[in-house]
Amino acid sequence: NDYSGEDVTFGGQIKVKGGISTSIGTVSAAGDTGINAETITLTTTTGLSAGTVYFLGSSGWVASDASSISTSIGLMGVATSSTSADGMVIRGIVRTATDPGGSVGDVCYLSATTGVLTTTPVSTTGDISRVMGYKIGTNLVFFNPSQDWIEIS
Repeated sequence: NDYSGEDVTFGGQIKVKGGISTSIGTVSAAGDTGINAETITLTTTTGLSAGTVYFLGSSGWVASDASSISTSIGLMGVATSSTSADGMVIRGIVRTATDPGGSVGDVCYLSATTGVLTTTPVSTTGDISRVMGYKIGTNLVFFNPSQDWIEIS
């Protein structure tokens, strides 16, 4: 059945509003998410910085950068607060702590600077080039990490 534009209730417990919102919503502070952003709470890691990019490793969420293969090729997320228990954005619109530079629509890559995205691809031997999403405004990124990556040689 096509339920677009309609409100649907399942068993009185789950209500789905008609359609998927195309609005960004209120995204004014680092770590704020846009409407429909996907977040996960797989493990609890504290001491995080909202709006910073992290890698999920065996000991929890670790700040990521392109100069370390061990923290740049797996599951990535952007912290929404100082604890991953509040959710890590794995896909969707999120406000980053540092603007990635460039212009709206530019591709965002993982930076060699820890926890940061950039619109400039890395070029140093041994760094990991990985597309992480697209810039949609100042400090605003559609975060959508590629599953592919390239080690610069």
